[in-house]
Amino acid sequence: MSRPGLPLFLFLAVSAALLPAARAADKKGAAEAAKPAAGSAAKEAAQPPAAKKRKIRSLPGEEVSLQTRDGWTLTANYRPAEPERPTLVLLHDVGARRQDWHPLAAAAIKRGFGFLAVDFRGHGQSQNAPEGQPAQWNKFSMSKGNNEWENMREDLVAALSFLEGKGVAAEDIVLGGADVGSSLALKYAAVHKEIPLVFLLSAGLSYREVLTVNAMRQFKDRPLLFVVGDVENGRLRF
Repeated sequence: MSRPGLPLFLFLAVSAALLPAARAADKKGAAEAAKPAAGSAAKEAAQPPAAKKRKIRSLPGEEVSLQTRDGWTLTANYRPAEPERPTLVLLHDVGARRQDWHPLAAAAIKRGFGFLAVDFRGHGQSQNAPEGQPAQWNKFSMSKGNNEWENMREDLVAALSFLEGKGVAAEDIVLGGADVGSSLALKYAAVHKEIPLVFLLSAGLSYREVLTVNAMRQFKDRPLLFVVGDVENGRLRF
């Protein structure tokens, strides 16, 4: 798919998919928050409402397993791209799961983009840890000698190896992440210049001690798409 102007093409195309999806998710959250609670005020006062169980929306595409070099088995959803269209690698934030990318995945499909959305180690359905290691993210260590969040770079390597096996060239891949996922995407792409574009949601300098300052410097004038929002009345607005 290599051709003149590809980074600009991807920048505009991913922007077109990403921002409306983010706004749609924000509006849905606002609508849910505005719904009146069922029952009378007296009943509500007598019995506090139970916490709502988080609804998990299934992702389209094939559910696949990825094997990391350090022994984790990960779960992901893969949908191939249409000809001449990029494939997005979607890396979620702390405590999240791959299904949280549903709005963007739906927008990507409409534009013919492919995607591979991964449950990071210790998240979602990726809790098959090597023997002797914690299987849940909230038990991960962040020591200088072994930061399991930094080790998640192996999850990204496994994802890209999977795509290589599917015949997807690095030049046709867009990395995207949120929170610590954005840090890992940025750090990988900084030293793998064949990746044409990275988009970052709520990027930071040191999420979970995954430092990104040097990676940002390495990027120089290569294209980066940052997406941030402001909190207004308890909701995130883009």
